Amino acid sequence: MHFGKYHGQYQFIGRLTQPLVPLDTKEAIGEYAANHDKVALITYEARTRAVNQEDVYFQQPFRSKKVVLWNRKGIAKLAKLPGVNNPENDLHQGAP
Repeated sequence: MHFGKYHGQYQFIGRLTQPLVPLDTKEAIGEYAANHDKVALITYEARTRAVNQEDVYFQQPFRSKKVVLWNRKGIAKLAKLPGVNNPENDLHQGAP
């Protein structure tokens, strides 16, 4: 899953056989995660945002932010956070 608009930036480098599923609301994220066995979510966070390592597979600087690949535990927490509904929200910006 990808939070917000997905521009295909991981398709080639990740050798993905299917495109990531772009989702724009916490409800859509929660519903998708509940209906699929294997899930991960990509978001772009402020570099200063603290991220619990138990909630992610991976994170690294990406342009002026950091890209975070959330695991199921982290997705569950994000789906409950206020403000996730808007991909333009600085906390979880959908586009880099």
